[in-house]
Amino acid sequence: MRQALEVDAAQEAFEAAGWDVALLTYDSAETLARVADQRELTLTLLGDEAIEVIDAFDVRDPIYADPDHMAHGVPYPIAFAIRPNGEIVGKFWHEAGLGQRRGYATRISTDDVIAALAN
Repeated sequence: MRQALEVDAAQEAFEAAGWDVALLTYDSAETLARVADQRELTLTLLGDEAIEVIDAFDVRDPIYADPDHMAHGVPYPIAFAIRPNGEIVGKFWHEAGLGQRRGYATRISTDDVIAALAN
């Protein structure tokens, strides 16, 4: 949630750099709508309950492979910069976030992403 709040607050900076922002999670549309309402989020929230997009980008965290685990399907904390034609021009994440070496406490910041996109 912290990352969603940070991205939401940075929307104007992303737009000034020429980028639209959306956040993808494995949550349902209903959950996302409730969270957006509670937290007054204005960014686009996309739900991937079937985990198809997360798997297509190969970013599912294997620690939660058990389908009965409450976090099954959770992706690594990662940001992609994707042009309207589908070209991926940036992939931003904290490498230590992979596998057993948990990196969720140290995520790539929106400032770092915006700076990289500006170059």
